[in-house]
Amino acid sequence: MRNTWLLRVAGTLCVVALAAAALGPMAVLADEGDLPPVPDPSEVELPEIEEAFEVVPKFPAMEGPADSTFLFEVEFTYRSGDPGGRSFDLTVVGPPDWMCYAAESSMELERQISAIHIEPYTVKQPIVVVAVAPFWLYPEPGEYPIELRVTGGDLGGVADLTATITPRYSLDAETATGVDTARTSVGSETTLAVNVINTGTARMENVTLAATLPPDVNGEAWDISFEPPQITNLA
Repeated sequence: MRNTWLLRVAGTLCVVALAAAALGPMAVLADEGDLPPVPDPSEVELPEIEEAFEVVPKFPAMEGPADSTFLFEVEFTYRSGDPGGRSFDLTVVGPPDWMCYAAESSMELERQISAIHIEPYTVKQPIVVVAVAPFWLYPEPGEYPIELRVTGGDLGGVADLTATITPRYSLDAETATGVDTARTSVGSETTLAVNVINTGTARMENVTLAATLPPDVNGEAWDISFEPPQITNLA
């Protein structure tokens, strides 16, 4: 019985030894086989990133009366493989007698800028183009083009903006002498000179004149007329 048990144990040990001997070379082959070499990160060639630059005005057209301050928000999209980014020059060209410039933001309109540095992979880097019409010169209503030119080496772009001046209609009247009273008697005629003033921002045509009559005097009604009865064209 004891011999039989010993034989079984010896047989089991032999099987285990044979299995280990068989697996040993396989493990060595797995460790020392023809595996692909691990590349050196410093020697890896990354794909070249093509530079791209875009100028996108958020609202390219705005309108308002002549005394408005037009604020155009402009965004830049820049893609580059240069980690240092790039500087771009800003030039704003507006209509004659207009005040046009680039500002850092709508909260910093007094800070005029002539260049901006943009980091690579920057999306929607905004600035503000400020345009003020010479309202004291009474510019005619209509569309006025404004151009933002952005240049940085071989990259650049142009944003075409439009400020539309809308008419504002307003009238005022005052006596030519500054005195608002005149003397007359029943049945007699008197003249009071009145200046009609166009205080708006657009030409006015066919301006009609009218008056509220004072109370009757001794049962007699007032008769008021204007000469001319209508203003054909008032600048």
